[in-house]
Amino acid sequence: MFLKWLYLTLGALSILAGLVTFWLPVPIGVPLMLIGTPVIMRHSPRGRRWIMRLLKPFPKLKRQIRRQEQRIKRNLDR
Repeated sequence: MFLKWLYLTLGALSILAGLVTFWLPVPIGVPLMLIGTPVIMRHSPRGRRWIMRLLKPFPKLKRQIRRQEQRIKRNLDR
């Protein structure tokens, strides 16, 4: 239970940091969001539904996030 909240916190902080740094000249915002989004999707069913609903108009981004989610799932389940 503690690890779930830790992962959710890290995922949320990663997304927030990605949103803040998205507009900076150094392209670090998108990778941070692509790291945090699958982590939240993996550990929160409500978060997964919300993110998937937001991504309906962006099928390419949706595929990338699903691919990253599978990678993260393999690494976290070790």
